[in-house]
Amino acid sequence: MSNTCPVTGEVKAFKRGSLKKTETQEKNHLPTVQVIDDEKTAIKEKCMKDTLNSELDEFNACTLKKAETLEKNPLPTPEVIKQEKIAIKEKCMKDTLNSELDEFKACALKKAETLEKNPLPTPEVIKQEKIAIKEKCMKDTLNSELDEFKACTLKKAETHEKNPLPTPEVIAQEKIAIEEKCMKQPLNTELEGFKAQGKLKKTETKESNALPTKEEIEAEKKAEKGEKKAEKGEKKAEKGEKKAEKGEKKAKKEEKKAKK
Repeated sequence: MSNTCPVTGEVKAFKRGSLKKTETQEKNHLPTVQVIDDEKTAIKEKCMKDTLNSELDEFNACTLKKAETLEKNPLPTPEVIKQEKIAIKEKCMKDTLNSELDEFKACALKKAETLEKNPLPTPEVIKQEKIAIKEKCMKDTLNSELDEFKACTLKKAETHEKNPLPTPEVIAQEKIAIEEKCMKQPLNTELEGFKAQGKLKKTETKESNALPTKEEIEAEKKAEKGEKKAEKGEKKAEKGEKKAEKGEKKAKKEEKKAKK
């Protein structure tokens, strides 16, 4: 049987030199320690879940009590949203200002002399302010009394004019009559005591108040134009000072906000 088997003949005729070297790979290797620990934790979690599911299945909802829910983190109100928007805008403005300040170069500045446009007040100004404060206090007290006053406490009364005042026409006529009387009295006394003989002398009349020339008129016009221009310049300077004061106030407010 062994001589007639074709397998034995092939085995005897096989050449080992035709074989190639290969590396064996374990396809079903043993698990590592970490894998074993992970499986143990998964089994424990599964057991816990099974117990919880069994408890939930057996739980009766009738045993629960009624309770009121309280929102501890409610939605923001419209005022809070507005405040947040304002804060975001202020932050954006500050970021732009900070970026500009970081990029700013001090060497680009020029030397300048500072002029005190808002000097300290003089004693006269201080006195006027004190008087104004006193007047304001008096007005405030009067206004408070008037606000508290009740018109219902007044009583009805009838007015009777016993000595009426004269009209403007009557006053004007009386003034004219008085002036005419005053003019007549000194003239009459002078005329009565005047003696024409031996006192009068011949004289030549001279015009002491002559009319102005064209040059004088033009000079006066130029002077008036110069005064008007000076007034306009002063007004522009005052406007510039007011704008500068407003700018300083805005800058101070922004600094205060930045500090906050």
